[in-house]
Parts: sequence; structure tokens; C-alpha cells
Amino acid sequence: MIISHISPIGIFAQSIALSKRCGKCSKPVSISSKVGDLCPYCGVRWGYENNNTTTNIRSNSLPTLVYNNHSPIAKPSNSQTKRSSIKEKSPNPFNSYTREQTEKWLEEKLKRYAKKRISCPDRDVSFFNVNCKTYDEYEFIIDGTYLIVKYNYDNKYDEILYLPLYDFSYVRGKSYESEISVSNSTFKAGQSDYRNTKKLVSYITIGFRNDGEDSLVNKIELAFTHLKQFYQRPSDSELPDVSFKSNATNPSLEDTRNWILSKLNSYIDDSFDVYSSCCSFKIINPSFTFSGFNLVIQYYDITSRIVTVTIPVCECYIGEITATNSNDFSGCNYRFFSPKENLVINDWQGTRNIDFINLKINFKKEDDLFTRMQKAFKNVKSYCPNTTKQKEIF
Repeated sequence: MIISHISPIGIFAQSIALSKRCGKCSKPVSISSKVGDLCPYCGVRWGYENNNTTTNIRSNSLPTLVYNNHSPIAKPSNSQTKRSSIKEKSPNPFNSYTREQTEKWLEEKLKRYAKKRISCPDRDVSFFNVNCKTYDEYEFIIDGTYLIVKYNYDNKYDEILYLPLYDFSYVRGKSYESEISVSNSTFKAGQSDYRNTKKLVSYITIGFRNDGEDSLVNKIELAFTHLKQFYQRPSDSELPDVSFKSNATNPSLEDTRNWILSKLNSYIDDSFDVYSSCCSFKIINPSFTFSGFNLVIQYYDITSRIVTVTIPVCECYIGEITATNSNDFSGCNYRFFSPKENLVINDWQGTRNIDFINLKINFKKEDDLFTRMQKAFKNVKSYCPNTTKQKEIF
């Protein structure tokens, strides 16, 4: 450190005298000395200059900073370092909002910027993404306990996720990404059914336009942080039933069942080999009817005996057989599947339960017929009666 002295001679004098001295040993040095030079007496390297001005009236000395022998750059004192390292935390802008206002703001942003999410395993990217899954038709409800997200999974069925918000942790996402994740601090696991798959979860990933507004992801995180104080741990182990807006505008159950039957009876092949979990057999002249929420297939086998298969739609996955395995099922392309073996086949051998049946439907007869068929079955499931599960000790 170099300390320079600028000394006016007399109050009204116009000339000045300039001198410099080392801030370490206080010995006078050349006036040409500069920051970065070494002191010829004590050998320290000067990191900065500090001016002292003296007059014959008074001395006005500036504070001398602590000199660091091990660095050419002077460092501030410990107290200054502590003050500069303390970052003031900005107040949460949602602190002026009520709980209801914050929930409304969040629901509006989630609804406005939600978009279809496509998830592909990395290993399949170079193989036409045959195993990619889609998550679409998002709807959101914040009910004072949960963030509830409903979406359609892979054009097959609706899934509803419940995220408890009492221990909200973070929102993760960047402006250049196309999804965000909302997480809490507690691991959750949940049960699901095949009518509306319900899951209690510890995080939710949503297809999202992260660049929809400036600092959108950060604002959403601040909103959830503000809401956290109003929520408590859910006391009921049963997940609540909620009514989404899409349910109110859906076609009626009767109209939906009639539409499904018209397409199946028109575009099912007259004769083909079908595979189920019990066996493979030939279907001849099949026809379809509904009995309540059961889809009933009636056909003739190769011995001209009548066979009936009853499919409980509310308890099944319904979807496409992909091109990678359709050759194993004689061209069948549509499957009804229940892992609990709730499908019932009735033939000359008697009555037995099976877990799936594959059919052959000509979806090329109409534009986008497969997707529309999926939406129709999804609508049927939205009318399925709620089932009360008996609580067990294990």
C-alpha cells in the first residue's frame, strides 16, 4: 500500500507538494512509485494507494485499510467482508396475496402454459421412438391440501396425481426446457386403479412452456412457497374425488357407448385368430354389445359354438398393440388388459377368468380412428361408479 500526501501550502496557495511513503514500513519512497511495485525497504508489494491530505488548518486523514502481505491486491477488513457477504433476501411478492388469490394465480398459469409432454427412453431415440409415452390434456386443481393433476396417459387412460403441499420443496425447470417438476420433501407411494388411476406422489412432472413469461418458473416456485404455510399434513388416507371441468362437457354415457359399438361392429374383421392369456382361438362373425359398463363380445368358434367374452371396461387398460410385437398375435392390434384377471370367457369348456384379449380392428377406415376410440373409452371410464375399498390392517 502506498500512502500519498498532498499538502497545500497556505490556505490560498496555488502550488502543492506531493510525496509518497510505504504503508507497511512508513518510510518515504519515490513519487514515481505505483501499485504493483515493491517497497525498496521492506519488500512488500503495493496493492493500492491511499491519499492523505494535510493543511496548516487541520489534518484530514482517510482510514487506512488492512494490508495483505500475501497478495498484491488489498483486501477489506473482516467486518467489511462480512457485510458484503450477507445477501439481503428479497421478500416474496406473493406475501401480499391471500391463499385463495395465490391458488387462483397458480391454476391460471398452469392451465395457460401446460402442453403435451413426450417422454422417450434414451436408448430408443435412434429407433423411431417406438417406446415414447405421451402425457396430454392436463387439468389442475389446488384444493387446500393437494396439487391435483389430471392428464391422459399415452392415449390410453386418465391418470390423476395428488401431491401434498404441506411440505413443498421446490419447482425445477429452466426457460429452454419443455417441462417443470413440482416436488415436496416427503416420499409418497400410492395405489392406482384402472378407471381413473390415482396416485399419491412426492413429485409431479408437467409438460410446460417454461418461457411463457419472464422468470415464470421462479414465480411459480415463490407462489407454492407462499401457499405452504396454509397447508397441513393430510389426515385422511383416502384420496378425495374431484370433479374436473372436462367431465362436465363430455358426451353422455349412452351416446358414447353407441358410438363405440358402431365403430367396433363396422371395422372388426369377420374372421381372425385372437390371442388371450388362456389360449388362442379363431373368432368368426363377432358382434359387440354393452351391458352396463361391460363390453360383451359374442362370436362363433370353428365348431360353430357360441363363445362370449365379457370385458369390464372400468377395470381394464385399453390400448394399441405396438408394431414391435403385433406379429406374435396374427395381426391383432387392440388389447383389453386387466392384471387381476377380471375378463370372463364363456365357451364349451365352461367359465374362466383371463387377464387380456387381443382383437383385430381396421383403424385405417377413418381418419384418426384409434385416437378417437381411446377418447371414447376414456369417457366411458369417467362415468364408472366409485368403489369403496375396505381398509385392512396390512
